[in-house]
Amino acid sequence: MDIVSYCPLRVAARPFVTSRHTHALVVVCKATYLLMPGTSVLHESQEDINEEDNHWDDDPRRSVYSPCDLVPQKRGADVVLVGHAFAPNDVPVRSIQTRLCVGELDKSIEVFCDRHLTPTGELREGPRVARVRLRYERAAGGPGTTNPVGMSLDQRDTFGAIKLPNLQPPGRHVTGPADLVEPIGYGPIAPTWPSRQARLGIFAGHVDVARWHESPLPDEIDPHFFNVAPPDQEIPEVRPDERIVLEGLHPEHARLVTNLPGLRPEVVLERASGRSEEITLKADTLWFDTTRGLCTLVWRGRAALVHPAEAGRVVVTMVGPGWASTSAALASQALHAITIEQDDPDGSVTSVASAPSRPHPIMPFTASSAHAPPPRESGVFPMDPADIDDEVTFVGLDVPAADPLPFARPHGGGLRSAHDVGLPLPPTPPAAAPFTRPRTEAPPAPASPPPLPFAAPPPPPVPFPSRDLPFYSPIAPPPVPPEPTRARPPSRHDLPFIAPPPTPPAAPPPVTPTPPPIVPRLGIAPLGTSPLAAPPPPPVAPAPAASPAPVPPPVDIDDPETIDAPAMIGPLATAEMAARAAPPPPPPPDPLPPDPPPAAEAPKPAPEPALPLDDYPIERCAKITASIARRREARAEILEAEELDLARWTDLEKHWADAIRAESERGKTRLLKAFDAAYVARLEEERGPITPAEYARLVVASERGHADRTLAELGLPRASMLRIEREMLARTGADPALAERTRHAIEAERAD
Repeated sequence: MDIVSYCPLRVAARPFVTSRHTHALVVVCKATYLLMPGTSVLHESQEDINEEDNHWDDDPRRSVYSPCDLVPQKRGADVVLVGHAFAPNDVPVRSIQTRLCVGELDKSIEVFCDRHLTPTGELREGPRVARVRLRYERAAGGPGTTNPVGMSLDQRDTFGAIKLPNLQPPGRHVTGPADLVEPIGYGPIAPTWPSRQARLGIFAGHVDVARWHESPLPDEIDPHFFNVAPPDQEIPEVRPDERIVLEGLHPEHARLVTNLPGLRPEVVLERASGRSEEITLKADTLWFDTTRGLCTLVWRGRAALVHPAEAGRVVVTMVGPGWASTSAALASQALHAITIEQDDPDGSVTSVASAPSRPHPIMPFTASSAHAPPPRESGVFPMDPADIDDEVTFVGLDVPAADPLPFARPHGGGLRSAHDVGLPLPPTPPAAAPFTRPRTEAPPAPASPPPLPFAAPPPPPVPFPSRDLPFYSPIAPPPVPPEPTRARPPSRHDLPFIAPPPTPPAAPPPVTPTPPPIVPRLGIAPLGTSPLAAPPPPPVAPAPAASPAPVPPPVDIDDPETIDAPAMIGPLATAEMAARAAPPPPPPPDPLPPDPPPAAEAPKPAPEPALPLDDYPIERCAKITASIARRREARAEILEAEELDLARWTDLEKHWADAIRAESERGKTRLLKAFDAAYVARLEEERGPITPAEYARLVVASERGHADRTLAELGLPRASMLRIEREMLARTGADPALAERTRHAIEAERAD
């Protein structure tokens, strides 16, 4: 299956067999954004798609740095973060307060300097820190816990001291080994850790889930296994313009408030039969690297296949601010350079490494490389070896200085440049786009130089370096299109800017004629087939060798004597034989004692009363939440005034939170908007209306990293920032005059 991409996103596809033994194709698109205040932008160097989990220091015994992107499915969306925590203004401190907000996700972790308990129970702290690594190795845990690589409070060093975890929930105080600190972190969870292995059920240890594309997985496996985020970092979906707040998680901004730029890919599957279908994509993985100040967003979709080698192509475009529509992209198809990389020797993965990273197209024969992306940093991970800990030396990787072009020789690594992908258009004149397929017949030597208006006198004959590069030229004249009406002798390279030598030094090597395929030539050979092979025959019964390997049954620890012998089958088994083999009927049971009198029966517990949702709708609960957020010390009085106890209030909070989450999974926000409106209204009832000038102070303070101080000055709770932003956006969208006043207030506040 070919992949044709008209955008700079990384794209990969992999065929696989579903649990119902049908064939399908999973398509993954990955965007890399540079995090900056306001609106983030596409990064000039796009991250590659991960075909496997990447562990820190390439050691599977350590935690995961970046998870595998090429998985069949996920439930909801994962939000994970790796890198460092940063002290404000790079001033060393005792602890760093960090916070990650994405949509409905709001999570905080307090990151401490190195600490330990002496054998006498004294707490001692190391030097103050300006940045701390956010790894599970620095969180609580240890063997036998949900964080096997964490720090155990039961382990002492040679001096009898106990190291304390650097990462812990905010407000938790550790004074001794008896103080329990649960594991916590922002990063991805490894597939071998207990929390993910538990999702495999009885198949844990018996099924190699990493090879899901080679044999179907059992139906009993929870699809939630492929989610890598901690449970409290899973959200329904990541929106293209998602709001993101990072506190203590950016090297330059103590509090970064940004939005994704609103871009999203569109994928169309074009089959050899001529039928096209759109593949629905869902953004299900948002990954942050705070050290480099970037994030990646992964979209995933799947389509049914007739068989694994089905011919066709996957066309990928992008829509959003600054990008043309699908039809416009397809209309300018000849102006785009597509590079296909073949990652697997068996051809099971097709991936597009890169397309032009800017809206304007870059021709493959353009001499200037001014827009080529800069070289990526060497090393296994995107930071200096000194930034990784524990005496680990990293070996640099040879990475090309720019995205590979269709005429560039592949590097010495494992990636090979495949043939360019043509598009199924009507036949065109000989002067075609630079990626026109070479002629399949041996051309005669031209009798005279071609009549091109820009052709220079030919140099001495130079042999062409390779038949596999039909558009390679040792001469670099400017690319001027040929005159369409003038005839010229046929040349081996049907390009307007190639001037073949008048007398070749030797006859060109013979070329084997190739019959034209039904669809464009495949970029790679899927599942070991040749790109130029004829269409596959109709599907037949699979050969025994292609059947999936049987899954070994789980170990049965029951008494073997309780397992009945297998029943006889075939014509030898008769009803008489079954009757003779049947065991004798059991003796009749002893008569039961008479029932006790009704008076002796224990009274049944009364059923729990239903929640009074009519008396406590979502608007009233939102107002109670706002009052408690402003005056936490008066929570008991607030609940008493509302005729609620703490247990009933907790149940009501959980009910409406679950209702909002369930509605969000369906793509609706009615309950969330109602909650925000009532929440902000109660704040304004208790402290006065939020004016455009006050909202402008909050916006600018958020941009400058001191929103908490401004919220406290305005008498607003810290947790109200996102709700105020959403409510003010709704108000300004409905009231143009208010929007204009707010805009002027923000501009004036920024000017101060």
